[in-house]
Amino acid sequence: MTTFTATNHQNKGRPYIDALLDSGYDWRETRQQVDLLLIDHDAPILGYRELIAFHRDNGAKIVVLPHGANPNLQWDGIWEPQPVDACIVPAIGHKEIMEAYGYPYPIHVLGWPWTPLRVPTAKDGTRVLFAPIHPDGSDFLPEPEKDANRRVFDALLTMGFDLTVRYLGSLAANGLPLVASATYNPGVYDNTHHDILNADVVVSSGTYGYLSIALGVPTVMYFQELGTLETATGQPQHYAEYKARLDYPIDALVMGTTQAVMVARRWDSPALNWRARFIGQAFDPAAFLDLMDATLGTSMNTVDMGIFESGANS
Repeated sequence: MTTFTATNHQNKGRPYIDALLDSGYDWRETRQQVDLLLIDHDAPILGYRELIAFHRDNGAKIVVLPHGANPNLQWDGIWEPQPVDACIVPAIGHKEIMEAYGYPYPIHVLGWPWTPLRVPTAKDGTRVLFAPIHPDGSDFLPEPEKDANRRVFDALLTMGFDLTVRYLGSLAANGLPLVASATYNPGVYDNTHHDILNADVVVSSGTYGYLSIALGVPTVMYFQELGTLETATGQPQHYAEYKARLDYPIDALVMGTTQAVMVARRWDSPALNWRARFIGQAFDPAAFLDLMDATLGTSMNTVDMGIFESGANS
């Protein structure tokens, strides 16, 4: 019986874990010897590298899962990527960015795993969901992100929307006040997205914005600069070369919040093209299992990921 263990950051590893369990792989605790380790990053913090080294020394295959919906930039000169057998990404745009900065290990495009893919739909309603950039688990958020949250929030307040704020951590850590004209909905760090489906427009950044785009809800991003990554660890070396490809084309702080909301409702070609590159097609558990079998040497099948690399929209 093939054994595995996995990290499950904010429940983002669940689709991969469930696919293995459903196919008969046997779960083990993190520090038990296994055939396969799925891990969401290899940062030199919180014992991640020690965990990788432990399993590598015990003969396990190492596969990196997505840490979030954003393409990973930390390997662009911020920290050295650890040797792994495979790195899984949701869509071709992620692979293109990683290839642009020279990620050295095999990258496999296996589809969008965290929500259903829904047809992008224009909406004229007034229900706006604002999901600000969230603090970390210790309730810390750098001042530039707090300032961005407040600037977008203040603009939304002037637009007469039925405004709901979905936030993580404390309001103060998000840089936001409590006002009577907005509804506040505290969330949890678990990657849930039910609030998105009740909105006519979502204004967010990072993973939550990606979830909204995948669900076909008109979406406005903001503060697509490096944010916490840059503040905490420094600038990726090749960032200027791929930033234009990486950024979602509807940004509240670039075009103004009112204009951004109007453009987002239309789902015009730039937004749809970006969605095709960075959301792509739905996660295929069978293709994932084929890749894991091939990585472990338990299958002679050739793994063909070409269907996920066309950039076609779903």
